[in-house]
Amino acid sequence: MTAGSFVTPTRTEATNDVYLREGCRHLRRATKHYPMLACQLTALVTHFETDPVKLRARTVRRYRCEVETLIDWLAARPSGPAISTADAKARIDAALERRRSKAIPNRTSRCKVRDPGSEEYDAVLADLMARARLAEADTIDRLLPVFVLAAPQVGLRPIEWAAAWIDGEALVVPCAKRTNGRGCADHRRIGLGGLDASVQSAISLILGLLPGLLEVAPWERLRKTLAERLARSCARARQRRLSLYSFRHLALASWKAAGLDPAGIAALAGHKTVAMQRSYAGARHGWCHQTGLAIPDPELAAAISGGIAGATEQSATRKATPEVQAQDPVVIDEAGPGTIEPPVASDDWVDRELQDALPKPEQTPKRRSEPAASPGLPAALLFPQFAQWSPSRAPQARRPAATRPDPRPPEPEGPPEPEEPPDPVRPPGP
Repeated sequence: MTAGSFVTPTRTEATNDVYLREGCRHLRRATKHYPMLACQLTALVTHFETDPVKLRARTVRRYRCEVETLIDWLAARPSGPAISTADAKARIDAALERRRSKAIPNRTSRCKVRDPGSEEYDAVLADLMARARLAEADTIDRLLPVFVLAAPQVGLRPIEWAAAWIDGEALVVPCAKRTNGRGCADHRRIGLGGLDASVQSAISLILGLLPGLLEVAPWERLRKTLAERLARSCARARQRRLSLYSFRHLALASWKAAGLDPAGIAALAGHKTVAMQRSYAGARHGWCHQTGLAIPDPELAAAISGGIAGATEQSATRKATPEVQAQDPVVIDEAGPGTIEPPVASDDWVDRELQDALPKPEQTPKRRSEPAASPGLPAALLFPQFAQWSPSRAPQARRPAATRPDPRPPEPEGPPEPEEPPDPVRPPGP
């Protein structure tokens, strides 16, 4: 194994925690497939060497980071592995290199639709609207068509809706990928003045409904529910399976088709550089800009544009002066798995002791958006059939079956039962 095979980039402790959890997932799978091997690290190496599945380059890099963090953590345990950790890393690295390939079918996120057309979009939206009109529709059924209407216009990541709020004529969005210097800023402002009134009302309705839903269930559970119901709607409409992230791709494609400046698109999308737009749909797939455009923050767009210009000048300077490039040191992070303390040895340490060893994530309060002053106005403006429905009267969540009221009519009460006569009082004896 070369010195650069397991070079780790600058990470946060939370990233190391994720790598360790995923590495333990590999270890559990290996010990399940090879229970006859006494050493768990030997089982892990055998699992990687015998698995025939081909992997993409990015997956190989991710697996390397996960395995490196796990092996370093195993080496820090009091018992320690039975084989050399350096030898284990070298064998796993060689096995991953053999499994690297480009000619493999798309999986997971690469299967998601990135270019939804107007016809399939309208078909799915019509099905969601029909579902929302049913008497048994709940709050999520009414939220989903409004989300599909507003999401392609503002291009938020799905998780960013949970903490966004409206400030005047702008939507303030905390950037989801702002840690470790990846985002353009902690918050970004999206001007809503160029959007249609129905889209603005849809955004207000979404921000008015989400706080109540998030009090009942966490965001991850709510996201899965929205994604599942969207997939069912696509199946009913006989269209491709759209995901919640497909509408972000549609938003960026529409901004490109409208001719917005790349720095402005980066400011709207929360990207640090314009190069991040390459993985999204192109301009030929955009069509939502015909009904209005969001307005990027000019200061943020100027900062992104200035950063791009500075990087271009620095690159040109380095190309012109090779001796400066030779003086730049190569920094290799050898900090190991962070500040994770090794747990006490036990037989079932993978499932129980690992949770105690990892630091618990801090729960930071999120700023919730306040409902609109007239909660019935957005629904009536968007959907006339919802004129009598408002978020204040909407059912927030289905209660458990044990606490739901009995829909059956109460049984009629019969005549009252006669009271038993009291015991007769006997006179006292002689």
